[in-house]
Amino acid sequence: MSIGNPQSTTDPDLEVVDCSNAKAKYKVAQKKDTEGATCDLTKYSQYNESRGSDHFTLCLSNYTK
Repeated sequence: MSIGNPQSTTDPDLEVVDCSNAKAKYKVAQKKDTEGATCDLTKYSQYNESRGSDHFTLCLSNYTK
């Protein structure tokens, strides 16, 4: 599963919040700094971002309190 705003390719509509915040739904499990990197989608949701020559992928695990 990918995370983001399916209505827009330029506005992912994501917000970084502290884990103690009631809005916290995912926790970053891995950050990969190479273009085209992927996560194990059987374990994680994936978020990709590219800005110019900067690329990264976040592998996100469900966060439960």
